Amino acid sequence: MKNSTKAERKRARELGFSVGELRLLELIEAMDERLRWAQILGYAAQYAMKWKGLLTEQELETVIQAVSGSIDRDAGEKKRRELLAELRKRVADRDGEVRVALDETS
Repeated sequence: MKNSTKAERKRARELGFSVGELRLLELIEAMDERLRWAQILGYAAQYAMKWKGLLTEQELETVIQAVSGSIDRDAGEKKRRELLAELRKRVADRDGEVRVALDETS
C-alpha cells in the first residue's frame, strides 16, 4: 500500500479515522458507485436488446460472457482487487493478533 501523504493523514484525523480506514471507506464508495452504474447500464442494455428483439437469449449470454472477460482484464479493476486482497490480509492478520492477545489474557 502506498505511503500516506500529509493531506491524507490530516483528512483522516479530521474525520476521526485512521488512514487505512479512510482508504477503505474511499474504496468502498468507489466500488459502490461503479456497481450502481454497471447495474444501470447492464439492465438498460439488456432491456433494450430484448425489447428491440436484437438478440436471442443465447446471443445475450454470449455478450455477457465477453463483457465479463473484458472487465476481468480492466487495469483499474485489477488494482482494486489487489487493494481489497491486501486489506483482507491485513484484517486477517490483525484478527489473529487480537485472538492471540485475548488467549494470553484468559
